[in-house]
Amino acid sequence: MEKRLYDGLSEVLFSVTEVDGGLEAEQLTGFASMRGCHSRNGLMVVGRSVNGWLDGWNAVELRDEQKRQNVIQDIVGRCEPPDSDGRCPMAWVTDQWGDERQYNTARSAFWRCIERVSREIGIVQDGAPDWSSYLVWTNLYKVSPCEGGNPPPRLMEAQHTACRKLLHSEIEASDVQAILFLTGLDWAYSFLPEMTDIRFAGAFTNYVALSGWVHSLGRSPVPLVVASHPQGKREDAWTGEVREAFRRLRREHRDLTEELYGTEQQLTAG
Repeated sequence: MEKRLYDGLSEVLFSVTEVDGGLEAEQLTGFASMRGCHSRNGLMVVGRSVNGWLDGWNAVELRDEQKRQNVIQDIVGRCEPPDSDGRCPMAWVTDQWGDERQYNTARSAFWRCIERVSREIGIVQDGAPDWSSYLVWTNLYKVSPCEGGNPPPRLMEAQHTACRKLLHSEIEASDVQAILFLTGLDWAYSFLPEMTDIRFAGAFTNYVALSGWVHSLGRSPVPLVVASHPQGKREDAWTGEVREAFRRLRREHRDLTEELYGTEQQLTAG
């Protein structure tokens, strides 16, 4: 893990030590972004929070520096296995597809829609069995209840600023060609201002709330789409709207590039 991401995760965990409202002893779990082994020029997907993950700990325990470092090492070890392991960190998604003995990813609207979108926008070729290896997966909030579910308001408030900063770093550190939030605009909006030079594009629809471009230092603009969480939605319609939002952004970029290129040609000819 890059130092800025490691430091950002440490900052998130430290922020959780200040949670109050009777949550200090609640068992929590932590998460860091997970990169597939083929994620270069792939798709970054952003959820709300992880729904259960590692063994739990509480905010009081995190006040101890050594405990925090141990927790960070556990999170990094789960999200970024050592190279010698030879396993893609994101392979668990396809490994557990249809597996009824544990969490079955095929039963998740979140993962079903990501699988379809990744193929329909050309990130993954049809028929590729290792489609999840082309993803970078992260969440808005890195700390959530160990037993599952989204973090309660006080826990979100405690970590919000640090999580927003870390998400910005994760996006800058990624080398993907597209970013998809499956959060709804109400969850995503307060995270967006920290991103570099967001420009809104496209119309509001049933499931896609916002689309635009992220400009990071030293990189070409990356298209970003914010959609609702797909749970309980018409998945054909949801994936169709997301696909069209990305296609619209790509057409916009192509037309602008052609316009600029034509202008340059005219200036050279003149």
